Amino acid sequence: MKIHSDVIIILTMGIIAGLIYNSGNQDKLFDLVTNKSWVIGMFFIIMFSLYILSMTGDVDIFGKRVFSNKEDIPRIKTSIKKGFIALLIALCAELSLTLAPFWAVFLASYFLDNIV
Repeated sequence: MKIHSDVIIILTMGIIAGLIYNSGNQDKLFDLVTNKSWVIGMFFIIMFSLYILSMTGDVDIFGKRVFSNKEDIPRIKTSIKKGFIALLIALCAELSLTLAPFWAVFLASYFLDNIV
């Protein structure tokens, strides 16, 4: 059974959000999301990721071709997904969640076809 990757990412985020709530680390999370530099950095990560994931063909930036062939696009999209897994693991480490990265990597590698 093939499940869309976005569903798995949202499910994993939901599970980890539940673990955060049950672990009592809400204060650490609040400190993190109220830090201006973290919020700005996260904004740029999200905007960059949305831009990359929405790409369908050759992209020209300032008149220069960024991807010379269409084979580069799936690779960079896969890199974005791997980056989100790394970000999720880093957030778990910041919040002292030692078991959540296992489940995140397990779900990603099982459902996202060799993503990890």
